[in-house]
Amino acid sequence: MAHDDWAIVVGITDYSVVQGDARLKITPLKSPHLDAQDFCDWLTSPAGGGLAPDGDHHIWRIVWPDGAAVSSEDQVEPAIRRAVRAIQQTADLNASQGKPRRVGRRLYVYMAGHGFSPREDQTALLMPDFSADCMGPPYHWLGEYTANWFYEAGYFDEVLLFMDCCRRIQGFPALHMPFPPKRAVNYQQGKRFFVLAAKRGLETWEQKRPDGEVRGIFTTALLNGLRIGGQVTTRSLRDYLVNTLQAAAPEVREVDDFVINQAHPLTYPVTIHLPPGAIGTDVEVQMRRWVASRWEVKAQTTAAADTWQVHLEPDIYKAVVPALHLGMLFEVDGEGEVHVRF
Repeated sequence: MAHDDWAIVVGITDYSVVQGDARLKITPLKSPHLDAQDFCDWLTSPAGGGLAPDGDHHIWRIVWPDGAAVSSEDQVEPAIRRAVRAIQQTADLNASQGKPRRVGRRLYVYMAGHGFSPREDQTALLMPDFSADCMGPPYHWLGEYTANWFYEAGYFDEVLLFMDCCRRIQGFPALHMPFPPKRAVNYQQGKRFFVLAAKRGLETWEQKRPDGEVRGIFTTALLNGLRIGGQVTTRSLRDYLVNTLQAAAPEVREVDDFVINQAHPLTYPVTIHLPPGAIGTDVEVQMRRWVASRWEVKAQTTAAADTWQVHLEPDIYKAVVPALHLGMLFEVDGEGEVHVRF
């Protein structure tokens, strides 16, 4: 287990208090709180982030609605502030005991919801109680500011930031930077990796899955990239996201190349039960590139029996028998063996 890794995970779906304001043109969201939970599930997976469950207080899960940490719109920003202070207090405790202020090996910061880019180097996640007249402090939270604050404080060896929100250009009366600067003498020995779902001025998107649930396209691709198996580095994850999200054009700020995940390949057996007439013809398993809305061949064979077994990573796929003009969608959800029947 990654006992000295920490995480701050924020997902805000409900902006209902401001959706009626014509000046804001706020689109209702469906997935950020679910995306945040999916990221937490990856964090606590032994084959993923390897963090212990929330009970050890190293994971701050702050979502709205349905969040244990908050019970109203105006409690999200204070909850994020408490998470930052909890880490700072741990560093202060270490210093009071004559130890280095280092808190842990790695900090994950994940944020999803409505967002804007008030400045070239900053992305603001909007709090659920913001309004057209209240967009400055404390009605937004800056992702890059937060990650860089931890990086410069030297509290962690590695800081990773993932933000799944729009980055439409919007000026604020003031930026919310609530913590005094801290800069460790040797902070540049640390590493950082920032991935933003969109370049400045662009938007991000949600999409309904075949099972009817809605998820953010960026977070889906991010988690698939983290689950590839084997050694996942910042460079390999960057390449995966850029290739997968070609139309969305995510922005990756890579300062250092380092290993994110060293896991065994997460693949699961899939048995495809072929229809009559398929033997002797080509059979394909295709995987969808979500943003480009096209399918690419993942595996292919010439059917020699009435079943075909492949091993696939968690994702959405389609089994296809081109000669018979047949196709069948299916999902590998990571829960075990999958059977596909036409």
